[in-house]
Order: sequence, then C-alpha cells, then structure tokens
Amino acid sequence: MREHPSRSEISKILGEPVGFDISETASKLRRNLLLVSLVVIVLIVGEIQPGADVSLFGIKLTGVTPFKLMIGLAVLLFYNLVHYLWYCYELYSEWSIRITGTRLAFVTGGRYGAVGADYPDNPKQSTLYTWWLQESRSMVAYEELVSKIDESVSAIVCHIDGLQKADMTVAGSISMSIQGLANSTLQVRQALEATESVITNTRVPESLGRFDNRFRLLLKSQNLRILLIEIGIPVLLSFVAAIYLGRFFIQS
Repeated sequence: MREHPSRSEISKILGEPVGFDISETASKLRRNLLLVSLVVIVLIVGEIQPGADVSLFGIKLTGVTPFKLMIGLAVLLFYNLVHYLWYCYELYSEWSIRITGTRLAFVTGGRYGAVGADYPDNPKQSTLYTWWLQESRSMVAYEELVSKIDESVSAIVCHIDGLQKADMTVAGSISMSIQGLANSTLQVRQALEATESVITNTRVPESLGRFDNRFRLLLKSQNLRILLIEIGIPVLLSFVAAIYLGRFFIQS
C-alpha cells in the first residue's frame, strides 16, 4: 500500500492556485466601461453639449442632441456593464474551483512522481476532481477478480467431488487449484488496498478544506487588486454614470 503524505506535505504540494487574471476580452470591456462612464459623468457634471459639427470616425453627423447622445451612451453603458459583470462572475467561479488544484506550471520529472498531486496537460485544470478521476482510472474492476475466485473455488469443488467418487487423491491438480485461488485472493487484496489508498488519501480532506474555506492563504493583495482596481472602480463609476443618466432623463 502506498504511504500517504501528511496534511502538511499535501499543503506544500498544493501550494498556491495557478495564477489567474481577467481575460483579454474582459480587459477590453473594463476599459470601455471606464471610458463610457467617465464620458457620461464629464458631459453631465460639466454640462457639456455636442457642437454643430459632430463627427464619428470621420463622418459628420447632424441632428445630434444631448438627449440622443445620452441614449446612445446609456445603451453602451448598460451593455458593457452587464457583459463585464458576467465575466466577473465567471472569474470568481473559476477561482473557487482552482483553489483545490496543485500548482505545477511544468512537469519536468516523472509524471506521477508526487503522491496526492495531479498532472493535467493544462495546469489550470488541476483540481480535486481531476486528481480523483486520474486515480479512479487506476482502480481494477472487481467483477473480473471475483469471477476468477469463483472459478477457482468451483474447480476445487469439482476435484474434491471427483476424489470422493474415485476414492483416490490427485495431489497435483488440487495443489494447482489452491495456488490459483491464492493468487486470485492476493490480487483482490492488492486491489482493495489500492482503492483504500485512493479513498483515504489525505489529498481529499486537504483540498476540500481549502475549497470550503475559500483558500484563506490566498494572498490578500491579489484579492484587493481584483476587487478594487479591476472590479470595484469600473463598476462604481458605471453606477455613478447610470445615476447621472437617470437624473438627466428625468430632467429632460
């Protein structure tokens, strides 16, 4: 049976979750959200109105009024805000899952060198469930082994019945049948030990503990950066812009 590493050793193997960040698309949405929010706030607070010659991508536009301009900005603001909040939810969900995985950026040694660690092709796919699936595939099917034992027992019974009928002994056949039964029993025992090793592995309580506790050892600076800089400020500005837009439409 494989020896289990201690929970402290598993904790070192798990380390920190693979670094995560918002995607390139989410970064563009955040930039657009900040831009639209600032434009709305500056236009309303500064009481700036479009001039007679308004151009968009080099095309001059006529008939542009403050009300029409704000409607267009409101549509852009709403779309970018909803889209960005959706990405934020997916980012949080991904983080909640990844904290159960091991941090192995590259596999340079034996693929299965560390007990309690998993080795997916993509390090971001390292989770408790990936490890469990990897280990479960190494379990032997018990039906085949049990069938072998049944066959060995049946063979012994047949030999014993034959001896009783003939009133004689065939030591060689009995010895071979018993040896086959012993080998099958040993295989069953080894399979059960391997299964028990997987089920009782300290990886499970350690990973689940981290999952339930939201990985308390995660660096606080990373959380603050995500919450304040990448999420808090853009969302706050968008809500402020939405409030100013609401007041503008009410007054209009």
